Amino acid sequence: MDNIKTVRDFLSEYEKMAGKMEKELSGITGILQFDFTEDDNGYWYIEFVDGKVKPLMEDRAVNPTMTISGAYEVFYGLKTGKLKAEEVLPTGKLKLGGDTGFTMKLRSAGLV
Repeated sequence: MDNIKTVRDFLSEYEKMAGKMEKELSGITGILQFDFTEDDNGYWYIEFVDGKVKPLMEDRAVNPTMTISGAYEVFYGLKTGKLKAEEVLPTGKLKLGGDTGFTMKLRSAGLV
């Protein structure tokens, strides 16, 4: 994929976008873990506390509520519209795991 942003840059933008969605995220508490170790881009997480977003962390969360795992390039392609969910989720190129309710709340807010 051409012109792919670094994980830190892209997830920092993602964090800022989520930070502007306090109304949509109201009542949501949990940790969204990104596991991009498949392509050596490490672990990252964002914590939500009643709709407020804590700073992006480069680490493995102790008890994530939800985990997105796979290659960072696939996640980037999905979030930028270069790939479709139908292409990456059923094939296992990107996996979602954890609390289904949390996942649905983030999905309805447009974050997953």
